[in-house]
Amino acid sequence: MKVKFLAMVMVLMLTGCGSGNKKEESNTSNKLTVYTSFYAMYDFTKMIVGDTVDLKMLMPSGVE
Repeated sequence: MKVKFLAMVMVLMLTGCGSGNKKEESNTSNKLTVYTSFYAMYDFTKMIVGDTVDLKMLMPSGVE
């Protein structure tokens, strides 16, 4: 029983490891994509990183 469980866990762990060859259509450059939850964090992060990362917000503008 333990062997089957360990085998299943190992298979799940190995299938979670991707090769990284997939590219998002919106991220054509090699920039890191950073998501922030709300505008205050977005603005703070934008002041720190500038244009070195692709910065996106989870919440659209104007939504509370």
